[in-house]
Amino acid sequence: MSSPSHDNENPTPELETRAISRRTLLAGSAGLTLASLTLASAAVAQDHSMAMAAGEGTGSARIYPINVFDGIPDIAHDPADIPPPISRNAPETVRVDLETIEVEARLDERTTYRFWTFNGTVPGPFVRVRVGDTVDVHLKNNENSTMMHNVDFHAVTGPGGGAGATSALPGEERGFSFKALSPGIFVYHCAVPPVA
Repeated sequence: MSSPSHDNENPTPELETRAISRRTLLAGSAGLTLASLTLASAAVAQDHSMAMAAGEGTGSARIYPINVFDGIPDIAHDPADIPPPISRNAPETVRVDLETIEVEARLDERTTYRFWTFNGTVPGPFVRVRVGDTVDVHLKNNENSTMMHNVDFHAVTGPGGGAGATSALPGEERGFSFKALSPGIFVYHCAVPPVA
C-alpha cells in the first residue's frame, strides 16, 4: 500500500486526465463568459443612445439635466461631479438650491422604480462649504410629487438637521439657514414620515 504523499506526487493517468479536462473546461467557460460580456456591452452601447433631457415630463423648468436611456431616466449621480476645493479664506453665505422630484427611473436593465431625488439624481448634488460659512438652504418640492418631502443635513447642529423647517407639500418651497461648525463629509436625505 502506498502512502498518501506518494499518491499526490504521482497521480494515476485517469486522475490526471480529469484534472486537465476540468482546467480546460474552466478556461473555456471563462473565455465564453468574457466574450459574451464583451458582446453584450457592445450591444448595449449600440442600442442605448444617451440623451439629455432638461425638465422633460416633470412640469418643471430645471437647471439640471436628467440622463435618459431608451426613454427611461437614469438618475445615477456621477461620483466625479463634485465642486472644486474652496480657495477663499473668509466665511461667506452659500446658497444651496435643492428640488425634490419623484422620478420613475431605471433600477436595472429590466426594472424601474419611483425614486425620490434631489435635483434629479441619487445621491443628490455634493455641497461644499467651509467651516464658518452660513449655508442658506432653499428646498422646492416639485409640483408633480405625490409625497411631502424635506431635507435632513447631518452636519446641522439642532433637531432634525433642518427636516422640520423644510417639510414641503408638492409645489411648496421651504428653507432655513445654518452655520457650518465642524469639518467633515456629511450625508443628507429626506426624512419625512413615514420614512424611518
